[in-house]
Amino acid sequence: MPSFTPADVLASHSAFRETRHVDSIIPEALDLAVDPDDLINLADRLGNGSFSSSGVIRQAPVNMLDGIKFLYSHDGVRVEMPADTQQIEAEAKAAAHLLKPIDDHLRAWAGVPDDVVTTPNVSLIAGRFRGKAGSDTNRHFDYRGRFPGVSYKMYFLGDPEFSSVYYPGAYRSPSQLTQFFRVLGGVDPSYPKPLFKRRDAERHVMPAGVVCVEPWNAYHSGPTDKAARDTERGILSVNYNVARLAVAASETQ
Repeated sequence: MPSFTPADVLASHSAFRETRHVDSIIPEALDLAVDPDDLINLADRLGNGSFSSSGVIRQAPVNMLDGIKFLYSHDGVRVEMPADTQQIEAEAKAAAHLLKPIDDHLRAWAGVPDDVVTTPNVSLIAGRFRGKAGSDTNRHFDYRGRFPGVSYKMYFLGDPEFSSVYYPGAYRSPSQLTQFFRVLGGVDPSYPKPLFKRRDAERHVMPAGVVCVEPWNAYHSGPTDKAARDTERGILSVNYNVARLAVAASETQ
């Protein structure tokens, strides 16, 4: 199990909202039966292409499973498909079964009752990494830290040196006034300020080919090395809202 608990995730997020201070940590590798080759084959069947788009309308990595709802119980899985994506239902079901070990781990770690259905947000991104859109390499907390989430991730495709990069340490979020002026300047308003000297900064690269777990306060980015551009890259992300899990668990007791 991870070194942190669901209570730790909830407490860190609550403290961040009250004090604007947070300690960023790095992901932890798990021994889960999720084969990266299975994810590569799934991405091939879904038709991977460009890792992200740098056009005017969209500058975010393209989720190949976008809009599909994954529902897990202690003994089964099912998917709900958007009306316009029925042609990939077989691949969506295959993805749901491939990721069942992740949900099993989450249920054991968080103590999710058997009768609670979990609905993680699942993202599968694969293809040619351009590294030019801001979303490719910007540092961020997942979902900008809006809720106390926990993510299971795997860098399943690409050079291990080009996996996601993590920046541990103490940070402080900007004030509302600072965020306002950043918006006026066309800058991401949410990025935090490090509370350590530049010479003390650390970088950790997420291990490749294994599932890693990280709470919301894992500050990270895509690969900043320009050598990563125009290489193949693939990331799986399975995200849970820990607060929602806690509410669901309390309602069944």
